[in-house]
Amino acid sequence: METSALRKAAVVLMSLPKDRADDLLGRISPDEAAAVSREMARLGELNPEEQAAAFDEFLTAAERAKPPLPTEQHPFDFLRDVKPKILAEVLVGEQPQTIALVVSCLPLKQGAETLDALPPDCQTSVARRLAALERPDREILEEVAHALRNRLAGGNPRRCGGGVGFVVKILNAMQPAGERRLLAELAQLDPGLHRQIRLAMFGPDVADAEVTDGINMVEAVDAA
Repeated sequence: METSALRKAAVVLMSLPKDRADDLLGRISPDEAAAVSREMARLGELNPEEQAAAFDEFLTAAERAKPPLPTEQHPFDFLRDVKPKILAEVLVGEQPQTIALVVSCLPLKQGAETLDALPPDCQTSVARRLAALERPDREILEEVAHALRNRLAGGNPRRCGGGVGFVVKILNAMQPAGERRLLAELAQLDPGLHRQIRLAMFGPDVADAEVTDGINMVEAVDAA
């Protein structure tokens, strides 16, 4: 222990009740405790300013030494290591609203890949639920997470998102073929939602006919 640090430690301990000082001395090595005790014996009358400075430094060091408080975990954090294909297989039997809830709480790339791995008809239903999804209560998240844990454990192969904007993000993160297919199906099943998504993706200056023609061309190429 350096001389300056030794003196500061001695000043702090001399300012404490004897039992508290003895307790702190017992927590350091015998050599350090002996050195601090000798320094305490050499101290004369304590300077109030030196006492205050030593205590401030001591408290600051003690605060820094505290372990960080654990951050609250999201109920779906355990899904981050589950491969999207496996997660899709687990979710495929669930209601579209439940699947949308899970997808909305995944990291964007994982959520997009999970949606892309679902059957096409299921993708469309989930995308529509995602667009209308509101922030769920934590109790609901925990119930769904508990059920998924049980299914995954049984051997089955950060803030939640939602709304049209989230669907656009998911679409942009999907594979191009999956994105095109889902947009085409939404155009047929829910033209209003498709228009909202189109406006969010391409802007209001893009004509409906232009986007529709593009989708039709893609469908023709895929069918060839």
